[in-house]
Amino acid sequence: VTSLDEYCNLNQISAIDLIKIDTEGFEKEVFEGAKQTFSKLKPKFIQMEYNWHQLFRNTSLYYFASKLPNYDVYQLTYNGMSKVDSKDPFSNIYLFSNFVFIRKDISADLGI
Repeated sequence: VTSLDEYCNLNQISAIDLIKIDTEGFEKEVFEGAKQTFSKLKPKFIQMEYNWHQLFRNTSLYYFASKLPNYDVYQLTYNGMSKVDSKDPFSNIYLFSNFVFIRKDISADLGI
C-alpha cells in the first residue's frame, strides 16, 4: 500500500484528470495521503463512493468537501448528477451514494 502523494512523486506524475476512490470506509486515509496531490496537481475530478462505512468511521460529506475547498460537490444519480450542499444533512445519506468533486473552474466551464 502506498499513498497517492508517494505514488505521484515516485512516478513524476504532473497532471491528473480523474481520481476514483472506492476504499470501503478508508476514504479518510486516502484523503490524508493525497494532500499534496490535491493541492499541487489539482485533479479535475475526484469521485468517491460514500456509504454506511462513513457513519461508523465518523466522517461526513462535509468533512471531505472541506478538504477540497476549490471543488463543487455533485451527487451521481441514475439519470446524471446534481449539485449538493455538503453542509445539508440530507446530502449525507449513507447508502448507495457516489459523489464527484469537480474543480470549480471546470464546473463553470461545463455550465453545471
